[in-house]
Amino acid sequence: MNGFVGPITKRILLLRHGQAVHNPRAELAKQAGCSHEHFMELMRQDDALDAPLTELGEQQGQKVRDQFGSTMLEGVDLVVSSPLSRALCTADLALPPSTKTDISSPQRRVCVEHFREINGW
Repeated sequence: MNGFVGPITKRILLLRHGQAVHNPRAELAKQAGCSHEHFMELMRQDDALDAPLTELGEQQGQKVRDQFGSTMLEGVDLVVSSPLSRALCTADLALPPSTKTDISSPQRRVCVEHFREINGW
């Protein structure tokens, strides 16, 4: 036996941030068929540079944890996120930072500027 156990695999899970305070009005208009320009104008009017989650957005993050926490999210080694607070908060709600005392396998968190939303559509 050469010690080969089999292929090494990694799972990649993608999660969009929960609803943020700048989303509801523009999302309703988009669902009603508004133009891109009107959508963007509503986003600009309601924009907060780093819009926090709404109560619904927080519930959405918690729902991910409740539905998938003991199965799909088990054993996550790395969380990569946009630096926006809505993305960080959603990640923390869905997958709370590790409280393990075993420092040999800490859960790492990394923010990537290129993951920042740039056009809102």
